[in-house]
Amino acid sequence: MHFLHPPVVPHPAPIQSHIAVACSLAMLKNRELLAIHQDPLASPGRMIRQRTNSTVDPTSTTLARTTNIVEQVFLRPISQGSYALILFNRAEATRNISVSWAELGLPAGWRVRDIWANNDFGADVAGELEEGYSAEVPAHNAHTLRLSRGK
Repeated sequence: MHFLHPPVVPHPAPIQSHIAVACSLAMLKNRELLAIHQDPLASPGRMIRQRTNSTVDPTSTTLARTTNIVEQVFLRPISQGSYALILFNRAEATRNISVSWAELGLPAGWRVRDIWANNDFGADVAGELEEGYSAEVPAHNAHTLRLSRGK
């Protein structure tokens, strides 16, 4: 989990001797993730929303204790007018995390690139991205996306 936040908050990439897990090595070898991490804008991400399993207002960013947070959505501006969108699932089970362009404060028409799957979803895909984006995110995992303008 120590390397999932860098797409949100830029800082030097830590390479530590205890990194032996295949997932950690994959993160260090993922050029697109590193490009977001080391983006020259060095702008921090902002939390768009967090949901908890205990608060009355599921969009509140202040009412929850850390142990009760089950979902977080961050948006970070990066170079060329693009954004990094990070969907965190902190729950014990897979969650469908959806976010609308309006919630992000963005107009419609974004091309979405899944950084891990090396897969593009164009803004012209039969209404698929008309209102926003949705993904199944495994427990204790993150889904990192690059949003860019155009088709």
